[in-house]
Amino acid sequence: MSSPVADAWIAAGVQHAVLLRVLPVVRHDLAGPLSVMRMCTTLLKRHISQGERAAQQGVERVEQLEIQLADLGEQVRRLRHWDRSGAERVAVRTTITEAVALAQPLLSLLGAQVLPLPQTGWPDAPEAHYPLLCMLLASLYYLAERPDVLPGPITLQLAPGGLLVNIGTAAPSEFPRFDVAPSTTPPIDAAALNALARHGGWTLEVSSDNVRIGLPGA
Repeated sequence: MSSPVADAWIAAGVQHAVLLRVLPVVRHDLAGPLSVMRMCTTLLKRHISQGERAAQQGVERVEQLEIQLADLGEQVRRLRHWDRSGAERVAVRTTITEAVALAQPLLSLLGAQVLPLPQTGWPDAPEAHYPLLCMLLASLYYLAERPDVLPGPITLQLAPGGLLVNIGTAAPSEFPRFDVAPSTTPPIDAAALNALARHGGWTLEVSSDNVRIGLPGA
């Protein structure tokens, strides 16, 4: 029998499945600046050992380190999105942009590509960032991971009263589809989406190639 506690645990399981798909992107974004910083420090040591004539080159390396530190700090701050207790509210388009950036590397391996977002028409009222981010990511993965269907282009646009996520069908290809979904979780299906929506208070309509997420301000 369903209960609020059971529903919360099911939703947490779906959120965990989403996080497992996002983690490689987060790790890559954190490791990138660190790799550049290691190279900069190696070159900085070399310049320092050359004496005062290399002072200008040393300053340039320090400036590069400062840029990478700022980038690294921004990537670390993005981790706050995964704090379920966070009550951050941001513009809908900002959350959508973040979801696409996190999802696109895996979607590309699956053969799907999110088309550019419309520039205007998004609701002005902010939404709770973390719940909408998880709902969007789960919807994108659901559409791209459909079994026995080659995913095509994905569009995100406003629909009456909500946000519509749609996926087309790709043309047949001689290349096999990559099996890149985390082996520790099953594919995100309609039942998982509905469990997440139920727990988060979203209205949801799911079909084989569409997900419509209700937005109060849309």
